[in-house]
Amino acid sequence: MLIQENLRPQERFLRKCRVGMWFSWNSMISSFTKYGRFQDALNLFEQMHLEGIVSDEYTFVSVLSACSHLGALKLGKWIHYLIQDWPQLGVRVRTALIYMYAKCGDISRAFALFIKIKKNDVFCWNVMIKSLAIHGRMKDAIKIFFMMQKDGLKPNDFTFTSVLFACSHGGQVEGRNIFFSMETDFGVSPKLEHFDCFVDLLSRNGRLEEAQLLVKEMPYKPDIAIWGALLGGCRVRGDLKLAEWVIERANELESKESGVHVLV
Repeated sequence: MLIQENLRPQERFLRKCRVGMWFSWNSMISSFTKYGRFQDALNLFEQMHLEGIVSDEYTFVSVLSACSHLGALKLGKWIHYLIQDWPQLGVRVRTALIYMYAKCGDISRAFALFIKIKKNDVFCWNVMIKSLAIHGRMKDAIKIFFMMQKDGLKPNDFTFTSVLFACSHGGQVEGRNIFFSMETDFGVSPKLEHFDCFVDLLSRNGRLEEAQLLVKEMPYKPDIAIWGALLGGCRVRGDLKLAEWVIERANELESKESGVHVLV
């Protein structure tokens, strides 16, 4: 690859750097992570550690991201051990650490670390809500959503995507109030992905008429996720008439959109 070839002179340069110059190491590790060479990033970090070069916030964010992509929990724990006074470091390191544990499957450790941190930004809260939802802890994800507001932080569109996902997959009907609060209480205009989650929530709870009306009135062209959610609700209820309508609408989608043939 051209990208990898462009990185090789930097690799040769770093091999000559036996002491100091931590910024050069950081630049190289960051480049490896950015271009998907996660194992190379971790290998270089280990070499950097053996050389006795001190890591900083930027180093840890890059290598923790690499661990997250590789699912390298054992190595991630070692890096956590190397980080001194991590609660006092910048929010980027704390968030990267929480995300690493969650992405590597240790959601309990991620949650425990999150609770220990007194000051988190919106991005960190979003990571925790999404991670809890993905790991099936829907009620905890929703609790974190409300805790976030009590902490004085304003949810953004990413927050609502995650909490609505948790509501729909957890059968939490309070997702309805959350959806309608987006614009009225927080000034966040619902996007297609928010409608996807809300239609899924209504369909899973048997509110097919409300879901169908929402689909007709929303300001976006329905995608395959919305038709799939509605069809799933039709199967549960045994509503053949509505199912036929859904299939007809789904067939009108662009033929290149993935999932159409599977759905029908």
